[in-house]
Order: sequence, then C-alpha cells, then structure tokens
Amino acid sequence: TIAPIRFLLDAEGKMVDELSFSSPVQIVGWDKMPAIGEEFKTFLKKEEALEFAAVPTLGGVGIPTRPQTGIGKDVSILPLVIKADTAGSLEAIMGELGKLSRERILPRIILSSVGSINENDVKSALSATGAVIFGFNTKVDREAASLAERSGITIMTFSIIYELTDKVKELLSLREPRIEVEEIIGTSKVLKLFGITKGKQVIGGRVLSGLIKRGAVVKIVRRETEIGKGIVKELQQSKVATDSASEGTEFGAMIESKIEVAPGDVLNATVFVTK
Repeated sequence: TIAPIRFLLDAEGKMVDELSFSSPVQIVGWDKMPAIGEEFKTFLKKEEALEFAAVPTLGGVGIPTRPQTGIGKDVSILPLVIKADTAGSLEAIMGELGKLSRERILPRIILSSVGSINENDVKSALSATGAVIFGFNTKVDREAASLAERSGITIMTFSIIYELTDKVKELLSLREPRIEVEEIIGTSKVLKLFGITKGKQVIGGRVLSGLIKRGAVVKIVRRETEIGKGIVKELQQSKVATDSASEGTEFGAMIESKIEVAPGDVLNATVFVTK
C-alpha cells in the first residue's frame, strides 16, 4: 500500500520540510495506521511507489503489511487517537485495543504516536466524526487543550492501561447502533378450537414455556413449520379476562388471523426488543 506524506513533524510536533538520519519523526497522511515495528520506504515519484508496492514481499524482504479485515456496511467505527509515553506502552495499548470489537461497531486508530498530546493530534481527531483522543502517561499541551475545547473534541488521559481499554469498551457500548430484534417470550399449544367469526378464532390452549400476553403477536407453527401470524385480541383464565398467562397454565383466547388455527398448533408469542 502507498500513502502521501501530508505533514512531517519533529519531536516537538512542529512542521518541518525534512529531518536527518535517526531523528524522531511524526508522519501525517497514512490512510491506514501501520503497526509498531513495520518499516516503510519513501519515494519522490508516485509511479515508483506504485511499482514497489506491486512487488510481493518474499522471505521477510520488503515492507510487511497487516492483513486486510473486511468491515460490513452496517458496522460503525469509533475513531481513536492514541498517545503514550513510550513505544512499549503504545504497543501494549494497541494490542489490547485490537482485541476489542462489538457486533455493530469497531474501534479504528486514526493516529498513534509517542509524546504529549499536541495540536496535530486534535486536528487529526477533527478529521474523523466522533473521534476521541486517549493519552497514557502523557501531558496535554496548552494549545491542544484550547483547540480541543473550542472544537468539542474529548481528550482523556490514563495512567493504567486497563482503565483506558475499559473506557474504550464503554464508548463502544454507548455508540453501538441499536436495532430491533424479534424475541419469543412464550410458547403455547392449541388444545381446542371453539369457533371462528370473520377471521377471529376462539381457542383453548396451554402455555408450554414463558408466557402469552394480550395484544402479543403470535407465530402459528404447524408440524415445525411457520404457517402464518396472528394477534391475541382477548385472553381469559377461568372465564376471567387477564393480561397474561404463564407457563403451565391453561387459557382461552381470541386470535385474529387469516390462517385457521387447529388443535396441536404451536403459538410462539413474540415481542420486538431494542438492543
């Protein structure tokens, strides 16, 4: 892969045009953050970079790259800027964050480096909606704190790695998109059909598990195959109206459905739950 060098920063976070051999450097422009310890090569011409990237690496020669991980279109991203006091700390944090994910959201590191939190870190966070800056045993530069406050960027610092990762877990949980899922709250068996009037059927049944509620949607199952749906319009026990019937009890109910219910059918009462 290739990426343009947009900014070159020295150890103090100042923009420079070039740096000499062995000088600490921060490079802004990666479209994907390389792992700690990976090597890279610079080129003056884009064509040369593309030619080099097209050559597969063999026997450990060349620039190692991490495997691509597909992200589904329904998966959200939590953008993070990570700063640490040492390369060892940063590597440990990155390793722990790499283990974190939820069904509908993943953390993505948009910038990671060693040193204090500076203006460039805040600017990087501004480039990604909802980004949060995490610091481990680092200070926050006055200019960075001021810019973050004006821009609404959250900066959090920690001195214990697991507290940092726990906070990321909390943010992932809070920001994970919520969806509605259908859950079965009870299963009943039809014992007798008493009558049918204009799509409304009066039945007698027994709750096998969970409960059945008045107003619930039921899936009608016959010989292990769903054949239709209905709504519990009325519910009674011992000829007295009730809102629900629990496991092990018998009940009478009026079911509104286009499907004719028969003795032996199973009714799965369902509700939609936001998760």
